[in-house]
Amino acid sequence: MEAKAIIPWSPTRAATLAACAQRYALQYVVGAKARITPQDKPARWLGKQGRWRAPMDCTVMISREVLRLRLQDANEGTVWSEAVVRGEFSRRLKKTLDTQFDDQERLARRMGWNRTPQRRVTKVRFEKLVEEGMKRLLSAEKHPLLARLLKSPKDIEWMVPNQFHTFEANGARLYSAPDLIIREGRKWRLVRISGDVMKVKPAPVKAIEMDTMFLWAERAEGLPNGAHRFKLSRFGWERGKWKVWTQKGSKRSRENASELVRNDIQAMRHAKRQMGPAMDIDRLPFAESEWRCRECPYRWNCQGFNNPKGSRLNQEIRERRLADSWKNAVKKVQNALQEE
Repeated sequence: MEAKAIIPWSPTRAATLAACAQRYALQYVVGAKARITPQDKPARWLGKQGRWRAPMDCTVMISREVLRLRLQDANEGTVWSEAVVRGEFSRRLKKTLDTQFDDQERLARRMGWNRTPQRRVTKVRFEKLVEEGMKRLLSAEKHPLLARLLKSPKDIEWMVPNQFHTFEANGARLYSAPDLIIREGRKWRLVRISGDVMKVKPAPVKAIEMDTMFLWAERAEGLPNGAHRFKLSRFGWERGKWKVWTQKGSKRSRENASELVRNDIQAMRHAKRQMGPAMDIDRLPFAESEWRCRECPYRWNCQGFNNPKGSRLNQEIRERRLADSWKNAVKKVQNALQEE
């Protein structure tokens, strides 16, 4: 019996599948083929397109990246000045926005679009985005959770783990490393740095997603065994300020995390089976809520966005025809068996 392929799991991938199966397939199944066959240009473009973001979303993403870099350097004894923070943030944001727009120009030419999906960010707009990012980064260094760490203290045991340090469990390769680990007496705090959040206290499903950090921690060297030895914190930007939500670890929370991953992997395998050998994404459902399409990087060439009612109706007709064809096939087999 052929072994099942290991499927990558991360909170982002799981959330994408829950929001829209077609987007998940385009970005993480069809688009991921380019990693195996780099000469597959359509797959390569689909992978790139899946990473497009609105300028403000890029700002949120880069501010989180820079904050992690700053923490890494502080952990190794290097303290950043405000000028270094601004320079690093501006450089990374400009590179991201420029690369994204250049890719959109090339894809627009290939596809024959009369315009690019997004406009190039103007100098004035770029400066506003930089100020927004700096507001977040400078505010973080004043928060009690990070203030001392960013000064490179020697009397605190803490680390910034590699985000690409994965492990395999339940048929999945899990990307669930925390952004920050701090020892507090006999317990360890696992911190996830979030971008914009409606509320820093996560919804129940998001809280279980955070529990997957326990699964990572129990396999990491130098950390204790047992979820009860940890507590989880979410460090999120809520309504213009950083806030922290914390909960204690428990055996139950660890079990919930394992069950969540198992269910997500089953759903990911099911989506891939639905597509069939031809990788037909039209066999997958569109997003149930149209508001999810507004910031989707595939919306410019997605029928679910351009013609939501018509595309859903056509998909329903196709599914009914497919179901009828299966019924007819089963009936023929049954009749043949009866004749024998």
